[in-house]
Amino acid sequence: MLNAEIQQFLTIRNFLRFKLLNYQCLFLAMSMHLFPAMTLRIARDADLPDVLRLIGRIRARDLDEVKREMRQSQGIAAIDLEEVTLVDLEVVRFLAASELAGVRVLNPSAYIRDWVSREKELLGEKGV
Repeated sequence: MLNAEIQQFLTIRNFLRFKLLNYQCLFLAMSMHLFPAMTLRIARDADLPDVLRLIGRIRARDLDEVKREMRQSQGIAAIDLEEVTLVDLEVVRFLAASELAGVRVLNPSAYIRDWVSREKELLGEKGV
């Protein structure tokens, strides 16, 4: 296991500060469990009933819960990612497919927006 100083260096804040944030670094850090284990939380605002707000880390295993919430709350027009910290490939593919189906993705971080855009291009090429 890495010592405490190296673990401290490998936090998302330091990735951003040293501009080392890229997909490979994120996957490495995720696989080494260096990020705090904040799980997904789903919230709804009474003022914006058609917006599903996701908070924390979203993994493929969380998608069933997100999809279930979207089905139960018919009329979801947007997914707000302002407080999302980390996603994996399956989540990005879900977000890309959701956008193609007309659901807006609000406030994603730059890396998520870029990744979703690339996946949408791939889905478009496949004719999905």
